[in-house]
Amino acid sequence: MERSQSEIKTQIIVNDGILYNKRDIMMVLKDLANVEYAEIVKNKTVSQGKGYVMRVALNSEEPTLFLGGRIYINVGAFDYLQLRKVKGKDNTVFELHRSDRTMRLVPDESNFPPIDPKAAFAERIQELTASNPEEFDFPGNVTDRFFDN
Repeated sequence: MERSQSEIKTQIIVNDGILYNKRDIMMVLKDLANVEYAEIVKNKTVSQGKGYVMRVALNSEEPTLFLGGRIYINVGAFDYLQLRKVKGKDNTVFELHRSDRTMRLVPDESNFPPIDPKAAFAERIQELTASNPEEFDFPGNVTDRFFDN
């Protein structure tokens, strides 16, 4: 049975796509770590460098800062995040857009630690239960139900 477009509630992105939801943008950006960045205004690079993503926030008070190799991103300062796979490379380009500028982030993927699926799953379950405890009331250790010990 095919689901109608109105029934589909979540996005599925494989390498290329656009995220508008601020929480989704935060989730994607929070573990970038070391990146090369470029500030693009009117299709011209006006500044670039390398830095470490220290914090990703969503509020009306914090600025987005690229200072001394440290990067603090407030996703509220941007309209959307565009993800693009670089042809011939393993990198994905992360572009934060707003009407007057684009901030391009290219992660140094050689610094990504190997992903432990069980730990990643446990972390996500913890995030979900913390933000929506009534919706995700799981008895016992849910992670062990999905992974062999």
